[in-house]
Amino acid sequence: MPQNTFTDAVVAMLSCLKGDYTDAAMPGLTLSVHERESGYTASWIFRAQVRNNRFKRTLGTYPKIPLAEARERALLCRDILTACFDLTGPLADAVAFRETPKTIRSLWPLWVESEKSRYGGGAQKTWQDLLARGENHVFSSVGDKAPAEVLTGDVARILNNAYITLHESTVRKIHRDIAKFFAWCRASGLYPVGLPPPTEASLLLPLLVRSAGRLKGTPHPALAEKDVRRFVALILSEAFRTSTAAMALLFTLLTASRIGNVVGSLNREGTNPAQWKDFNKSLTLWTIPARNMKCGNRNGAHIVPISAQARDILRLMKRRQEERGLTYCPYVFATRNGKRFDYRLIPETIRRLCEADLKTDGNGFVDEETGSRMHTHGFRATFKTWGTNHGVDWTLTELSLHHAIDNLHYDRAKAVSRRKRLMEQWADFCFTEKTRDLLRSFVKPQNETKLSVLLLPPPEKKEP
Repeated sequence: MPQNTFTDAVVAMLSCLKGDYTDAAMPGLTLSVHERESGYTASWIFRAQVRNNRFKRTLGTYPKIPLAEARERALLCRDILTACFDLTGPLADAVAFRETPKTIRSLWPLWVESEKSRYGGGAQKTWQDLLARGENHVFSSVGDKAPAEVLTGDVARILNNAYITLHESTVRKIHRDIAKFFAWCRASGLYPVGLPPPTEASLLLPLLVRSAGRLKGTPHPALAEKDVRRFVALILSEAFRTSTAAMALLFTLLTASRIGNVVGSLNREGTNPAQWKDFNKSLTLWTIPARNMKCGNRNGAHIVPISAQARDILRLMKRRQEERGLTYCPYVFATRNGKRFDYRLIPETIRRLCEADLKTDGNGFVDEETGSRMHTHGFRATFKTWGTNHGVDWTLTELSLHHAIDNLHYDRAKAVSRRKRLMEQWADFCFTEKTRDLLRSFVKPQNETKLSVLLLPPPEKKEP
């Protein structure tokens, strides 16, 4: 098709010559001239090709539509196509998705985004774990296959390989993820409805290797109930009382919370540690946002009643920040310059605490069940064990740990007032009278008390 830079004179000349002529100044604009019995007729036509799709539109006849107006109409058509099929447009994403080969590797992130929108966000770590399990365990075997090409034997091979190096609880998570992924593929029309999914239990279970050598998931090493008061006394000793990490550990123990919600964690990007804005003015309630909780998408925000001892720790942290000039520090447990606390100091502090306990003829806070030194997540097991041994209502301890107690979500009670009494009882168990008075003295030193008494006005003498 010959190309010419159209002018009015050129168009008038071409309108008498049979053929199709393209305007070099406006790509896609064509003057189509046909010979009829009554003479020659010329029409303006716009042609374009976007993503292997061809478009043709008649803009009008010449000379009824002059060259200038034909170019304006062609430009309008191009703008409409660009808006619909541009790489940044919503329709372009749908077209690109339709034309992209559907492999497990390309569909897995889309499924994760679907789960994320379905559950309203949730903890960032949850979605990172979904992506990581696909990258580390699924893609190497079936990553380049379409969903319909994956067989039950492929899924069995993935799980059997995972059983060799991973705990059984982790393998169950991989199995659950693959099952949910294929359910999403079927609902999205990416897997034939008539075929059973490769995760069908009746087909998959006979192929799984039942080996006695499977790695069973072990619980987190807990702080023994009999060692709690010795642990608290060691933290309040001269060697650890000035340590922010030690105070963060004590606060974690008293609130039965996760360490990631107190100081943050290395593997939980997107979550925030405890901040002053999360507490009410009287420091009696701590509201952890749902996005920072493991079960936040189901249980919502976690309301933690603060005991008197935990409240003293908060006041102590606030006082230390004010002494350092960190009046507007957002974090409860922060570094000396007011920045976010480094989680890596927590394991180091635990190691020092265990070594110090060994030097005083202690057991180094070793969990008798696992044979390992205590872990911060084991504080929650300590709290749960104490509650069971002392006849505490099961529902209260589960609510305090922010566990799901009703899968149907009928019971939506928070029981804050009842849990407030529970947390006070737990704190009283952790502290002796001596350690309780010692913690109070950190918040209100004796010299300040005496000074306040000296500054009182002398009592007025009563007239007889």
